Amino acid sequence: MVSAISGIDLNKLQCRGLSSSRHRKIALFSTLSIWGGTGYLLVKLALLLEASGLADEVGLALASTILVHFIVTGQCVVQAIARTLVEKTPVGILYRRDKAVLSMARAQLLDLADKIAFEELQSYAKINPAAAVAAAEVIAHQNAGDLQQWLSAPQNLKAMANHVYQLALVEEAIKAGDYPRP
Repeated sequence: MVSAISGIDLNKLQCRGLSSSRHRKIALFSTLSIWGGTGYLLVKLALLLEASGLADEVGLALASTILVHFIVTGQCVVQAIARTLVEKTPVGILYRRDKAVLSMARAQLLDLADKIAFEELQSYAKINPAAAVAAAEVIAHQNAGDLQQWLSAPQNLKAMANHVYQLALVEEAIKAGDYPRP
């Protein structure tokens, strides 16, 4: 039981690597700039084609190509292009990275919950009162067996991560000999 808490990676547990609000704002501005620039270039291209009198022919060729591609492959080209643009923009990259960081923390917490019963560690609150803050809720969900579903909400993930972090601090203090085991 003690080794399970002592062996956790606190960097993963504390979601190190999660993007900050500043980074999200910069990514949003960059993404909006990319989309705005792309839209502007497409409008300029459309105006250029209209001025040269080729807009109808180019439009018909594009529509025919998209239709043939859909018939042959069953995939919509416009949707594939949009999905690729979303994945390659700064917001998409940040979203995937943040999702991976949160998934690693969730996996570590669920793995820890399989190894220990948090109910047995309630006595740690005598050493560190902060360990009791989310203890009742975490224990209730662990006993109900719906901890995985409960952890799908980011605020619950944060509460349980803080609870386990406080327990890890108590473990370190006990290990260092600062306190007797309760």
